[in-house]
Amino acid sequence: MVKKKRKNSRRKGCDFERKIAKDFTDWCGFSCKRTPMSGGWSKTGDVTPRDPEQMVDFIFNTELKNQEGWSFSSSFLGDSVSKQIKKWWSQCSADAKDSGRIPLLIFTKSYDRIYCMARASFFNKVGLKVVAKKVVMIPNFRIFLWEDLLTIPYEEIKMRVRKI
Repeated sequence: MVKKKRKNSRRKGCDFERKIAKDFTDWCGFSCKRTPMSGGWSKTGDVTPRDPEQMVDFIFNTELKNQEGWSFSSSFLGDSVSKQIKKWWSQCSADAKDSGRIPLLIFTKSYDRIYCMARASFFNKVGLKVVAKKVVMIPNFRIFLWEDLLTIPYEEIKMRVRKI
């Protein structure tokens, strides 16, 4: 029996950030990249446009997490959210407030789907309630699949959020 090599957690996080940056590039129509130092110096979080002139067109402040140790059954008990996800959201929303952008928490773990967490007002305004296949409703927040967000054209979302 051959032992599987464990993946370095930093590399795992960087790989996830690169994957989401590529998805943003395909979705937004301009090139995006993972932010060096895991969002440490960006005003957009963990993913940012390559061209600084595109910053004005990038509406999100993203926080990306690819971590083990959470599950829906242990994280969401009725209306409560686990401390870990609350911590992720606090970081995401604080950074978004500083940058004037929309907070978007994107998270996953090995062998699971990619999820997003956003404010319920954003979820409703951009029409996700029509396209989202699976939704976890928490007071004032929604958790939904990343793939569902990508079904709505980025320009359409941008237009709708300007009205929020």
